[in-house]
This record gives sequence, structure tokens and C-alpha cells, in this order.
Amino acid sequence: MTRHPVDQRAAIEAQMAVHARVPLESKTVTGAPIPRRFVSESVQVLADGNRIVSRSTGRVYRDSQGRIRREEDIEPGQAGSISITDPVGKVSYVVDTVSKIAWQRPRRPRAPSPGRLRRPGG
Repeated sequence: MTRHPVDQRAAIEAQMAVHARVPLESKTVTGAPIPRRFVSESVQVLADGNRIVSRSTGRVYRDSQGRIRREEDIEPGQAGSISITDPVGKVSYVVDTVSKIAWQRPRRPRAPSPGRLRRPGG
């Protein structure tokens, strides 16, 4: 199935939105570079009892300055999208390896954690 480039961009932007809402990295860590493989699995149970299992694999790399590169596979071992978060440059990138298109976005500041919220007058 061939998708229209606009559809591909919409799919990548939707994927970026998911990464923005549910980051695997909760804070910037420097001085501890890592390479890691990951497997993510989700199970959806339907009303009739059937189960839909979705599984994705990929790799995550962090350099000593805290920059993160995440590769998500379209097939085992074949990256379909690559996202790079650069806290040093305050920018993030998403690369679609199939269409060879990349997007750059300014990195949004992270909201404070609930334990650090201040109450008015406090």
C-alpha cells in the first residue's frame, strides 16, 4: 500500500505527539551514555473477549550530553522512524526513514511535576 506524502507526514506528526505526551525519558541525564534495545507491547481486550496484541521494537541511545536518539522498527531490525531529542540545542527531530523526510521542532519546556506545583499564596 502506497501512502500519499501528506498521509505520511500526518502519521509522523501523530507519532511525534505521542512521544511528546509519553516520553520514555523523564529527565535529561548527562554523563551516562547508553545503548538500549526495547520491546513495547500493548494488549487491547475487545468486548467479545478477543485480544489485539501490538508489539514494537527498537533502540534508544543516549550520549554523554543527554541527547537521545530513538529508533522504532517497522520490521525487526529495520528502523521506520527515528526521533532525536537534543536538550543541549533545545530542539527535537523526527526522521521518516522510508520517505527520507525529516522535521525539526523547538523543544517544549517540560511541565513541572505535580509534587513541585506551587499553590497561590504558598
